[in-house]
Amino acid sequence: ASTCPAETIDPQAFRRVCENLVQNAAKYGDLSLPITLSLNVEANQAILKVKNFGNPISDEKLHHLFEPFTRGDQAVSTNQPGWGLGLTVVRGLVDAHNGSVQVTSSQEAGTSFVLRFPLV
Repeated sequence: ASTCPAETIDPQAFRRVCENLVQNAAKYGDLSLPITLSLNVEANQAILKVKNFGNPISDEKLHHLFEPFTRGDQAVSTNQPGWGLGLTVVRGLVDAHNGSVQVTSSQEAGTSFVLRFPLV
């Protein structure tokens, strides 16, 4: 297995991305089930995956999840504090590193955020 060169990804940006995703997983997921993080290197990419279980994100919300001030149904229904900017920040930092972010969510498989960063 290869290692991720430190100069490829800004450490503060990477930390912010991880914090935002884990905080959301803890805020909106089922805390009786684990939140998992994995970081792997495949085909010249660093791949970060954050996964949790709980109520899934609706398909409609998935399409708008990274837009500023967008909050999931659970955030609204449970009166969780927040501005709906955390995932916008995640997308911006990933884009700034020429990366990509994908999210899938279902009751059975949980919610997964998969981020891919090119290694140069």
